[in-house]
Amino acid sequence: LLVYGDDQYTLGKVMKELLEAIVREPYEMNLDICSKNDSLGVITQKAEQMPCFAPKRVVVIENSALFSGGDAGEIVNYLKDKPESTILVFRYDGMPDKRRALYKALSKNADVCEALQMNDRDTAEYVKKRAAEMGMKMTAETSALFVSIAGSSLYVINNELAKLAARGRKTISGNDIEECVSPSTEYNVFLFHGYMLEEKYDKAFKILDSIRAVEKTFIPFVGLLSSKFFPMYMAKSCVNSGMTPADAGKKVAEQLHIHPYAAKMAVQESGRFKIGQLRKSVELLGDYDLALKSGGADAGIENLVLKVYGVA
Repeated sequence: LLVYGDDQYTLGKVMKELLEAIVREPYEMNLDICSKNDSLGVITQKAEQMPCFAPKRVVVIENSALFSGGDAGEIVNYLKDKPESTILVFRYDGMPDKRRALYKALSKNADVCEALQMNDRDTAEYVKKRAAEMGMKMTAETSALFVSIAGSSLYVINNELAKLAARGRKTISGNDIEECVSPSTEYNVFLFHGYMLEEKYDKAFKILDSIRAVEKTFIPFVGLLSSKFFPMYMAKSCVNSGMTPADAGKKVAEQLHIHPYAAKMAVQESGRFKIGQLRKSVELLGDYDLALKSGGADAGIENLVLKVYGVA
């Protein structure tokens, strides 16, 4: 079996239900876990053991390094000769490299389960149905608002829905969501960017204060802010080269693989900046991101963003 995906909630749920369906209690007698760098010898030693008071035993190989590199020839050959009483389950947190031999062998010869993140529309529908199961009524508009604020992580979504349910209200309004649901980093960046462009610096800095208090790190924030500025830099370059705004938007969407509306907004917002400022902003964000990740000097996020937006 191969189970992989970028949605940790769904991935964990699939693995739990899968193991409960295959492995009888006590689980530890017929379940072994192998780590990403375990050798074939370690894996085969566990796989060759006979089940204890059960028809099957399971060996889970978590995040095998062979999904991203290395020679998978030995383990691919072993899959053909493993004991019938052992089920090998390859779990991969994320998207494996589908060009690798291990993935190709499993995709052809094993059952494959993908635990992928839903798009915003499907996520909003999930929120609406999950809320109903908790005794709350949401409209399409309020469930969409919920997703825009909370983000797409199903772990977060279920926690935030539980917070809403604790309020005891049967019909959930937009105000309920705005008052109760903790904003995701994506939503914070969306609000922050808007406030900075509107020169509402006091509101923008309150968002920074909340991130500092809750998340304790600005690494995700800086990364997402970079995803605002690089499309603007590319859009400005396209317009300066003589492209129409519409053509520039299409070019940005195609090259950066972003939604056409996001590319259109990048073109519009780039008009507020000169090309030199946008280039400087991209460089500043890149340098700051590297400094945060390497433990280097931190000049302060407030000082950084003022320079990024050309205020200081």
